[in-house]
Amino acid sequence: MVSIIIPTLNEAQYLPRLLSSIRDQDYKDYEVIVADAGSTDGTREIARSCTVVQGGNPARGRNEGACVAKGDYLLFLDADVVLPKGFLSSLMQEVRDKNIGVAGCALVLDEQGVFFRLGEKLWNGYFWLTQHFYPHATNCFLVAKEVHERIQGFNERIHLGEEFDYVRRGASVSAFAFLMNPAFIASARRVKKEGLLRTFFLYIVAEVAMTLGIKITSPKFPYHFHTYEKKDHLS
Repeated sequence: MVSIIIPTLNEAQYLPRLLSSIRDQDYKDYEVIVADAGSTDGTREIARSCTVVQGGNPARGRNEGACVAKGDYLLFLDADVVLPKGFLSSLMQEVRDKNIGVAGCALVLDEQGVFFRLGEKLWNGYFWLTQHFYPHATNCFLVAKEVHERIQGFNERIHLGEEFDYVRRGASVSAFAFLMNPAFIASARRVKKEGLLRTFFLYIVAEVAMTLGIKITSPKFPYHFHTYEKKDHLS
């Protein structure tokens, strides 16, 4: 079984399309766990068909979801992604064929335009080229539950880049691969809301920090979990 774990905070606009895309998969051996951080917009009601647990920041939400997961594999998804038809069956086939315990997935942005297409290619290309010595994964990544337990889950103190820290520790105890196929659909909402240059700068800062072994734990770092209003900010 695959346990699909989704951390949420006020995701009523995006969560329905993700859940719909999961229901449309031809691979049916899964459960869905929503780790909600105190939504006030009806997110919990939308998730009533799922197992709902109390979350927090993304790292804590993923850990809480993993605690109740029944599957042999954990698939961590952001609430604003969409899974194309056949995604789960293709993903599990790749994982079994390659005998890997940790997998990152390539993305396709849900916006048209040359800058978004270029961004996809740079993002996916960088992650693919560095997979054997500097693993990356974000938005959508799979791990064997035994690997999650061996590395003691996510570091809940990390404010940005917790998934990079997680897959690198996972890759130290199990085989890792960044899969170009299947690809998932990712939302460009952060880029549209905060601007291309600002978003690019934040991730460059995070990448440099992690390369130097610095973990971004300060709640003052200008990054917000899933929503962008100050009242929704979690540290």
